[in-house]
Amino acid sequence: MNENDVWSFSPAPFLPVYRRYPVRIVRGEGVYVWDDRGRRYLDFTSGVAVLNLGHVPPPVRRALEEQLGRVWHVSNLFWNEPGERLAERLVALTFPGAVFFANSGTEVVEAALKLARRHAFLARGLREGEGEFVAFSRSFHGRTIGALSVTGRPAFHEGYTPLWSNVRFLPYNDLDALEEIVPERTYAVILELVQGEGGVYPADPGWVQSLLARVRPHGVPVIVDEVQTGVGRTGPLWAYEAYGFTPDILTSAKGLGSGFPVAAMLAREPFAEAFTPGSHGSTFGGGPLAATAALVTLEVVADPAFLADSQRRAERLRRGLEEIAREDGRFVVRGRGWLLGLDFGRPVGEVVDRLREEEAVLVLTAGETVVRVLPPLVAGEGEIDFFLAALRGVLRRLGG
Repeated sequence: MNENDVWSFSPAPFLPVYRRYPVRIVRGEGVYVWDDRGRRYLDFTSGVAVLNLGHVPPPVRRALEEQLGRVWHVSNLFWNEPGERLAERLVALTFPGAVFFANSGTEVVEAALKLARRHAFLARGLREGEGEFVAFSRSFHGRTIGALSVTGRPAFHEGYTPLWSNVRFLPYNDLDALEEIVPERTYAVILELVQGEGGVYPADPGWVQSLLARVRPHGVPVIVDEVQTGVGRTGPLWAYEAYGFTPDILTSAKGLGSGFPVAAMLAREPFAEAFTPGSHGSTFGGGPLAATAALVTLEVVADPAFLADSQRRAERLRRGLEEIAREDGRFVVRGRGWLLGLDFGRPVGEVVDRLREEEAVLVLTAGETVVRVLPPLVAGEGEIDFFLAALRGVLRRLGG
């Protein structure tokens, strides 16, 4: 299908902010989706790292159906029991602190930046114009103005400048560049421990420890953006667990609600104290339906037995991909757990298209040269082996 066909696929009056694939999905179950012509696809996108338990997971569906019969929306001027339970559960699964709920990743990143800025003003005396955020090349943190300002990909900035000028971008995984940080002037450092949109680059553990040593003695908060990496996506429940430290501020979304819009920002003391009544808010954040979906998702994913089995199957996928990479010689494998990138060093659109059209397998890109593989955490050995065979077949037919 050529580009003109893609753009004319639907007459729906959407603003063209997405270059959509020519598939209209009408049903999903587990690791599969069906289009409006009845064709079944193996979904190794997980809705862009959202559907960690697959499509329409039965325990989440049952809990939502029950909650639908009780109450749908409660203003944050009142209390709701699912939201309270979710806040308690998240703190128990991360670190002592407090929680702010919203609906999407960019919203909680925005909240994290506001919290860090306000803390620097109230507790550290950094007035407006005196400080800066530290962020990293290739990063992606969202599309609202604050989140976009700390996103280290200039292509996303086009047409939206001037963004925040008080952001210092440093090369990711570069030890020497950390010397450029001026802790006394730094509101916060924000990073992904695996850069997803930026090409699937994991952080080097030694670099992370050096970064912490550079800023933490000065009271600078470290914001870890786990919107894509959290809720079991990279192996452990949270990616930071593999790096041996605890964030000061954590953002989570995507996989948190099994497809239901929910996001959370968690903050340790003393940073959490910076938000007071009226300093931030969200109309729908932490509502009964969203909180219910997240509670059940965490009940399943946070089970150590589930995580252990999930990691075992993720390792099977990685071994298979690395074997193909050795045989084929055209790509390298990067990533952690179920967040993997196949870097071909050249445009990969045809690989993605032929997997979809010839093998009924859905994958994504991360930039122009990387195939991003994001299976649900419940993908079985049979589905993994099917995907590996499909990739082999496409690469063989494409030739060298």
